[in-house]
Amino acid sequence: MHLPPLIKITTFIALLFLLSHCQQAIDIEDFDEAAFQEDKQGCQGLRVDMEEEVLKLPQHLSGLSQQEVQATLGKADRQELSNRSQKYLVYFIEPAPACQDNATDQAPLTMYVRFNSVGLANEISFKNY
Repeated sequence: MHLPPLIKITTFIALLFLLSHCQQAIDIEDFDEAAFQEDKQGCQGLRVDMEEEVLKLPQHLSGLSQQEVQATLGKADRQELSNRSQKYLVYFIEPAPACQDNATDQAPLTMYVRFNSVGLANEISFKNY
């Protein structure tokens, strides 16, 4: 059966779109992805309780796409753009300044996931925000 070129192209583009947007979360051993996702901006203190496991995340996240990281950890608490088409996803590990119960003036511990220009995580670091 011979399909017109326009239908072939449209079908090909639709398949590419579906494949590129169907990223699955990775399963990290001994890490509760659901609890991490539930604790938006670290306000509930779940991420602090998981700090030991969180500090091991770089070995699991390196090389993943932004969609895979967000499918695994949830929507980032912040996004930052940098030069040369680089993007950072920022996750608060300790309660963010926006949390109601955070009356401290100390800068909370955060995890930065840097993506290179092709959209792959190439650096995961921890610093006080």
